[in-house]
Amino acid sequence: MTDYGESYRTYKSARALASAVVNGTGFRTDSCYFLTTSTDTNDVVAILDTNAPFGPVSGRAIWRFELQPHSWGQEVAELVWDGLDKEEVSKDSEGPGSDVGDRGWSCRLVVRNKY
Repeated sequence: MTDYGESYRTYKSARALASAVVNGTGFRTDSCYFLTTSTDTNDVVAILDTNAPFGPVSGRAIWRFELQPHSWGQEVAELVWDGLDKEEVSKDSEGPGSDVGDRGWSCRLVVRNKY
């Protein structure tokens, strides 16, 4: 069993953060990632929780992506939502509204085991 881990990932722009989430760049299971601005690691834009196990038959896991109220929020939400295929989002997830920067937003991502 893998040990649970927490880590911080910094990004220079909302677009870079969204791209990393859509592409799954460098994320692994059994972790919680705090995604921040490159200028301030205490400025958490989003949290990506990858602790859900992969199903033995389906080979899929559901990762929770939660945007905090943040000035990057709206742009990140729209880029993530538009960048994912329909099959990569759980059926109970809803697209971002127009007030993500003020209220935040969450989405459940369907991730396939690549191994």
